[in-house]
Order: sequence, then structure tokens, then C-alpha cells
Amino acid sequence: MKTKNDVNSLFTERILTVCAFFYTEKILFVTKENHLVAKKFFFAVTTLFTNFSVHHHMSQPPCLPCLSCYNTFMSELRQIPNVGQQTEKDLIAMGYTTLESLKGKKAEDLYREECALRGVEIDRCQLYLYRAVEYFVNTENPDPEKCKWWLWKDDFAQPSPCGAVCTECDRFPKECGGCRKIKGKVFWVPFTGTGETVCPIYSCCVTGKKQQTCGGCPQLPCSRFVNDPTVSEEENAANLKKMLERLAQ
Repeated sequence: MKTKNDVNSLFTERILTVCAFFYTEKILFVTKENHLVAKKFFFAVTTLFTNFSVHHHMSQPPCLPCLSCYNTFMSELRQIPNVGQQTEKDLIAMGYTTLESLKGKKAEDLYREECALRGVEIDRCQLYLYRAVEYFVNTENPDPEKCKWWLWKDDFAQPSPCGAVCTECDRFPKECGGCRKIKGKVFWVPFTGTGETVCPIYSCCVTGKKQQTCGGCPQLPCSRFVNDPTVSEEENAANLKKMLERLAQ
């Protein structure tokens, strides 16, 4: 059974985790450059104190019900698939203490913030993890199969040769492993009546020209950009526009 000392230790450890970075980096809160850092720091610490003492006055020693409040608060970030103890600590140190605080945040921004927090460029796998986090917190009914961090590598989360993004497809990953993984053998090609087994865009771009995408091709969009027969004309037009915008970036 957890004792009052256990509760105090857990709380103290969390506060020290948040404080450690700011102390070691010798942050001077009075400077304009560190204003945002200071705000994140005070928000994180204040939130911890508020949640920890929600049932008790700060002048009183914490009792066992506080442990339940503490665990409930701290477990919110851990409800996100792939978020373990270390990522949880890093998110809190960066000022993100709830799922709500992460909504609207881009994975690339979270990755850059953690690199700045650690003072080094961390493994790119953490970026893939944050992409999965971005999907989870911003999707009303996230697909559990799509929440696996390794499904958010560049091959799936970045534009495919035609400009489509695999992670946005309803068939990914259960029915389709991704354009590059299946080497362009997408499900809809047989429905075009051309007799082909591989997407003509993939054949031209990857197999023929050894390129990653069609971006920069002077013939873009060419006749190989055929309509998907499984969706309407309006959807095809909207999808083509989005694909071309991605390829132009």
C-alpha cells in the first residue's frame, strides 16, 4: 500500500523533473528571449501543484486520496499510445500537461521543442512518435491500428510519388501497406481497365526516373494522373489539387 511518504516522493520527483532542465540550462526568466520558456515552466509547476492538492489545503500534509488525484492527472498523457514515462516527462517539461494542451500542435514542432529541451538532435523515431500523437489527439475516432508510431515514418507520412499521403487513406494500414511498401501495386489499378498492375505514376517516377516524388516534373500533372473510379468527380478534383500542392512544396 502506498504511504504518505510515497505520495510525497512521487510529487517531489515530478517537480524536480520539471525544474532540472531549467536549472541546468541556467534560464534567466527576466530576459525577453526566455519569456516563453518561463511561462511554460510556471504553467507546468502550477498545474502539478493544483492537481496534487485538489482535495487538500497546501498547509496540510497530503493524504492517500491525493495519490488517486495525482495518478489520474499524470496518467492523462499516458493514455496516448506510444507515450511512455520519458516522453511524458519531456512533454510536461515543455509545458504540455493534458491531451487538450496538445491539440493543434504539429509533430514537427513538438520534435523541435524536445530537441531544444535536450540540447541535441534526438533520434528521428521520436518525430514519428509525435506524428502518431498528433493523429491521436486531433482525430475524433482514431484508428488503433494507425496509432502505431512506426506507421508514421516518412514513407507513410510524407507525400508518395503522386502527392497522396498514405496515413490519410482509410485503407492504410489494414488493407494497404503504403505505396512504397507495396511498390505501387495499389488496389484501384485493376479498375482502370488499362491492364496494368502497378500505378503508372509509380512506374514512371520511381521505377523509371528513380525519383521520390513527381515534384519538379515539367509535365506535372500528366495523363498518368487518372481519376480514382471509387470516388466522385468532385472528390477526384479536390484530391488532385491537394496532391499538386504537396508536390509543389
